[in-house]
Amino acid sequence: MQITDRVKNCNGCEACTVGCKYACIKMERDENGNKKPVINEDGCSKCNNCVLYCPVFNPVDLPEFENFYEY
Repeated sequence: MQITDRVKNCNGCEACTVGCKYACIKMERDENGNKKPVINEDGCSKCNNCVLYCPVFNPVDLPEFENFYEY
């Protein structure tokens, strides 16, 4: 299964390529010129690391900078 089947609004950040243990994800440009991930199904072990690294599928709330910085 391609990651774009699960993540509909992919922004092309390439985080999924970092998360893939088997390096079977590559980014290709679609007809609009946007980068989209394409998974080599033969190398994929279906571990879902790519989805876990995806900030669109798994949003992360970052703390405010002021909470960590004291002048």
